[in-house]
Amino acid sequence: MDMLLSAASAGIPKVPFFDDIKHTHVEVHHTAGIFPTRAQILQEIRSIYNYHVAFKGWRYIFYNYLVAPDGTVIVARGPGNKSHGTALTVCLMGNYEAGDKITEEQKAAVLEIARAHGGLDKLDWHRHRAAGTKYASLCPGKDVIDWLQGVRSGVTLIGESEPTMSALEDHLSKGDPGPYEPGSIHYIIRDIYGRLLPQASTDRTAIKEAIAAVDVRASVAGTPDPDLANRIADQIEAHLAAALQAAAAELEA
Repeated sequence: MDMLLSAASAGIPKVPFFDDIKHTHVEVHHTAGIFPTRAQILQEIRSIYNYHVAFKGWRYIFYNYLVAPDGTVIVARGPGNKSHGTALTVCLMGNYEAGDKITEEQKAAVLEIARAHGGLDKLDWHRHRAAGTKYASLCPGKDVIDWLQGVRSGVTLIGESEPTMSALEDHLSKGDPGPYEPGSIHYIIRDIYGRLLPQASTDRTAIKEAIAAVDVRASVAGTPDPDLANRIADQIEAHLAAALQAAAAELEA
């Protein structure tokens, strides 16, 4: 990570404990506070520390990591320390239910943390994990959840690999559909990739033809969130174009 800070650099105490736990997944939260500029980051760290320790009575800042809008990653409790069960908690500074938008720098930081702690399939979020419990909330906010659902459903995840046919087959066979309902973005994504699943075999000509036949724009038309649908369609089309080119090259080899 290019920009990495210790929370102690904000003038608060260093973490006074080490729990030595094994994290099972990466859980994304948001502070539901300010969307700080770079000049405000240290003050925001102090504010979070004071709220968590002095007001809430917790041992330290609750989260393992904080991520500022400019992509700065702040090591709070750090890996190996308990936060929310066995989760490695990553908290985005800002309120993504009330209008703040997750930045590309924050996305890159979250993905890098996830890759370092088990891979992108370990990514989850508080609202999903805490549903039905006394800890249930809207955290980490709609804008972040929309993005994380894209990652989990395989749209962004597919871009993690070189666009070869073997990589495409691998992602299609292992993709986690997650919860979805007809008309939802998840449903549309699974519908698009579901058409390719029967072709995920050694028949590369059939796979090439299946990819070429997918009409992404028609699939996302009329969805409740057109902006999100179009962003997802862009990602799908870009990868399918690369996969189609790779398929052609492999067929000619």
